[in-house]
Amino acid sequence: MRTATPPSDSPALAPRAWILVLWVAVLGADRIDLLGGAGPFRLLPIHVATAMVIGSEWWRRLQTRALPAISRAQAGFAALVLGMLVLVAASVVRSVDVLISTNRAVLLAGTAVGLSLAVLGAADRADLRAVLARGARAGLLLSAVFSVVQLFQFVGLAPDWVRVGPVHIALQSFNYGVFPRLSGAAGEMNGAGATLVVQSVLIALSDPPLRARRGWIVFGAVQVLATLSRASVLAGVIVLALFPRVVRARVGARVAVAGALVIIALSSLVLLDGGRRDLTARALAPLAGRFDPAESSAQSHAMLMRRGVEEATRSVPRALFGFGFGTSYRALADVMPGTKYGNFHSLYVQLWAESGIFALLLLGAILLGSVLRAGPLTGLISAMVVYNLFYEGLAQPALWFVVALIWLAPLLAARDQARDQARGDARRPWYLTA
Repeated sequence: MRTATPPSDSPALAPRAWILVLWVAVLGADRIDLLGGAGPFRLLPIHVATAMVIGSEWWRRLQTRALPAISRAQAGFAALVLGMLVLVAASVVRSVDVLISTNRAVLLAGTAVGLSLAVLGAADRADLRAVLARGARAGLLLSAVFSVVQLFQFVGLAPDWVRVGPVHIALQSFNYGVFPRLSGAAGEMNGAGATLVVQSVLIALSDPPLRARRGWIVFGAVQVLATLSRASVLAGVIVLALFPRVVRARVGARVAVAGALVIIALSSLVLLDGGRRDLTARALAPLAGRFDPAESSAQSHAMLMRRGVEEATRSVPRALFGFGFGTSYRALADVMPGTKYGNFHSLYVQLWAESGIFALLLLGAILLGSVLRAGPLTGLISAMVVYNLFYEGLAQPALWFVVALIWLAPLLAARDQARDQARGDARRPWYLTA
């Protein structure tokens, strides 16, 4: 008879582990520029934290003579990533804005390689899941604090930005009609939602389980919904559909169903009154429209994706090698004038147009391989793959963090597989096994 592991916080962490906690907490915190705009690029907390993790964890490995043995699959992963980065660098030669292309190619390389080295350095830690979950919990709290400040800014009670010494912190809020879109510590709603989904999954997979784990997962889900990001909500749905059974659903499902029935009942009482019904419909119409495929921004995104395919196929050399990494904004100058951040709103379309079909095929091989070997992270990487159909997140730390965990931290999957084999339990989604 198996004895359930009681939820608990992990034992007190060593100082080195707190660097990992900080690293996960600031995964999407790009509202903070540590150079305050004075440098040639924005220095984000994740850049500094990644360097700290690499230094700390690889020094630990050197001290204990526990350098990793690279498997054939991991060598293949490294070859795919480096091959894609080489093709991205080669496309810079074709760019009409070499400086922008170079800067963005260097950022992509630093993110992909840096996060991979950090994960590989920490991969042998027995407490890896517990440490990552603590960092994810800190990340949700950091996001909530920023979102509260954005609410104050939305109603005019906080400034657009503040400076703390040399550090510049953006506080500007975004809105959809009369509704605020809260992006936490991230400066963009889709990126915020993806990071929150990743952090919520890390909490769900904590071993040993964190106290109030269900509450933390709900806390993350509420923040994802508060972004009003369609791509992020879709990612969350995919994670729920494919998530392994790590949180028993019987009691939780009853509570969720009961809560939903209460909400439906109260809503029905309100809507029985004609005046309240009309007022509610007028108030919620903009919010309902946010998730309507015919909504104007959804249509504009579809137009941008079509435009990207047209640009990618304009000539054979362009289809093969692209027109220059990071320069989609030039091709979209007629649609988005005056900005260097215009893009085709799809990672795959954008990489094809900017760096060519071969770079896209290598990325496809990386992601397909990730899905096939993801273990308990299958739902999360599948969500990231679909999410990037509707968002350009190639340089996003959350994507490379998840990919690196799958390829370079096999203990995450191995421990689950060993536990399932001992139980004689098939690896199925929780809603089929609960």
